Amino acid sequence: MPLSYISDNVPPQPGIYELKVVGNKMTNYVEGCSNLRQKLTLYRLKQNSGKKDVDQIIKKNYSNILVRFEQLSSVAEVKREERIRVTALVGSYLLPTMILSS
Repeated sequence: MPLSYISDNVPPQPGIYELKVVGNKMTNYVEGCSNLRQKLTLYRLKQNSGKKDVDQIIKKNYSNILVRFEQLSSVAEVKREERIRVTALVGSYLLPTMILSS
């Protein structure tokens, strides 16, 4: 869903979300949070999230940001899932580099 469509339909529950710029093959950012609605609304309103790199991506590409989120049952589950997804994301960026340097 486009970032600009984020509204009260996002649950105020723990979860994980991914931000992707339209046209990019891979996700640009993955993070877990304790309140999906609050976190994604900050991004939608282009307020300072405290994460400079994410704020820059959003500012530069606001109309082309897609969001995917998943509500999870607990913050502990969010932490586990975040580790898995961040590891996969980092691996997907490193793999082409590793292949080229081999």
